[in-house]
Amino acid sequence: MNYRHAFHAGNFADIVKHVILTRALTYLQRKDKPVFVLDTHAGLGSYDLESESARKTAEADDGIGRLWPHLDGAPDAVAALLAPFADAVRSLNPTGEPRFYPGSPALIAHLMRPQDRAVFCELHAEDHNVLAARFARRKRIRVENVDGWQALKTLLPPPERRGLVILDPPFEARNEFDVMLDGLEAAARRFATGTYLAWYPIKHETAVAAFRTGVGQRFKDALLVETTVAAPADAAFHGSGMAIINPPYTLASELDTLLPWLIERLERTPGAGACRIEALR
Repeated sequence: MNYRHAFHAGNFADIVKHVILTRALTYLQRKDKPVFVLDTHAGLGSYDLESESARKTAEADDGIGRLWPHLDGAPDAVAALLAPFADAVRSLNPTGEPRFYPGSPALIAHLMRPQDRAVFCELHAEDHNVLAARFARRKRIRVENVDGWQALKTLLPPPERRGLVILDPPFEARNEFDVMLDGLEAAARRFATGTYLAWYPIKHETAVAAFRTGVGQRFKDALLVETTVAAPADAAFHGSGMAIINPPYTLASELDTLLPWLIERLERTPGAGACRIEALR
């Protein structure tokens, strides 16, 4: 993938990933106790979909561009679950057109309560500077110019003892799946009660299958969520997945309601849209 996230902001994979993120964080916030959130590969925080980078790929056209007209017309059960994500997107677009898209840091910041705390990590120097400026006035948010995998070692466990970690690496290296598995396993040893959301692209089935097996072998409680919107012959990047370690117990049923509705609207190849939700215990 051509990675800096600005090239892919607001695409179908972003939407599914961010809907899962908002559902998981909303669940943790059911209790008044503070929640810690760590974003290991944070990017810019939010994105202008008319920027040169975004228009170079125009991936948002088939993502938030397709979904935007339907945000106000979802069935009640879907609308209730989609609301945290939809409200965050609308808050960036008061004119009624989807010009801006919130990355995971913006979504997290939008949902944070006064007692919650977050750390956003971004290694790319230019992106880090933008991210740091964006959240400079948020006292409960810290932005660090560090490698996300290293942050798992230095920032966990958090003093709050309740938290969520989202991992969204670039998948530029051939061994990224192995690095993710090792990073998740080490993090879960340090912070066993944390919820971990690990995103991955579905491009090479052999690598994805090995990752699925690894998750099942290494973790006692995990949920695999995979979605596709196109046939492999129509798009090299046709699907994405998320491995969720220690998932909220309500999440699988919520996604069973949400994802079919989402995929129906994001599908690019007629009949190729699909979702898979698999619990591994």
